Amino acid sequence: LAGVGLAEQQELNFAFTGTTGYATVSRFPPSSTDPSSLLKFDTATGAPDTGFYVSQAQLPTPIFALASVGGSLYAAASRVPVSNIGYGLFLARLHGSSGAPDTTFSQPSVTVNAPTHVLATTGTDLWAGGDFTRYRGGRGNYFIPINPQTGASADP
Repeated sequence: LAGVGLAEQQELNFAFTGTTGYATVSRFPPSSTDPSSLLKFDTATGAPDTGFYVSQAQLPTPIFALASVGGSLYAAASRVPVSNIGYGLFLARLHGSSGAPDTTFSQPSVTVNAPTHVLATTGTDLWAGGDFTRYRGGRGNYFIPINPQTGASADP
């Protein structure tokens, strides 16, 4: 990732799928000049994908964890602006090619009641772990399987 300047960043997380890598490239507190919350790059060359863009407004920093399942990228963000209630904690699903957020999956303030620190995958399954005890209004007890398509709890 030559020339990207990641050594100066504070929160740094990676996710990989095939020959594509994703990295958080954000400072905390964020700067108004930060161009993107995430960077997509080719793992063979290290070249950044300049067509991939996720704004600070779409996914504020710091980003605690990244995971990739199928063609989607999942990010655990610390806080997001939520109209009328200030800031909420949340888990986001982004389109792996463009970085566009999936607004039906990403539901600020109602996703978890405390930070998510870890995202992991097992094949097509997505797992989240953190300080939360609630997930989308239901039981969440610190570690939970999540349906990567709907965002619903996959906890039996």
